[in-house]
Amino acid sequence: MDKTKKELDGLMAIEIDGHVMLAWTQDYHPELNAIRFEFGNRNYPPFYWPKIYMDKIKVIGTVVLYYTEDAIVF
Repeated sequence: MDKTKKELDGLMAIEIDGHVMLAWTQDYHPELNAIRFEFGNRNYPPFYWPKIYMDKIKVIGTVVLYYTEDAIVF
């Protein structure tokens, strides 16, 4: 995890009300001033969080996935 990257774009670790979770984030239509969060589960549809309430969400950092072909085992 890269804790220095706080741009809300891509796979992020976030904390809401003490609960840490992974979410795909996207700066959704800058003119709407909202961030789109998607959790990758059809039971939890994406939601849009107004940027004026970003102080309620703690962004822990960007989740960075590294792999090499040697690490893939079939």
